[in-house]
Amino acid sequence: MRKHFFMDRLVKSQKLAATNRRKKNKNKKSKHRLDRVDC
Repeated sequence: MRKHFFMDRLVKSQKLAATNRRKKNKNKKSKHRLDRVDC
């Protein structure tokens, strides 16, 4: 049971990390575009 619970938590954390990366990438892209417009 403990092993299964640990694996479940690992998978959930990995999915969260993936979604966070996507959000960060989107923010970075939009920021770069804004910077270019300002320049």
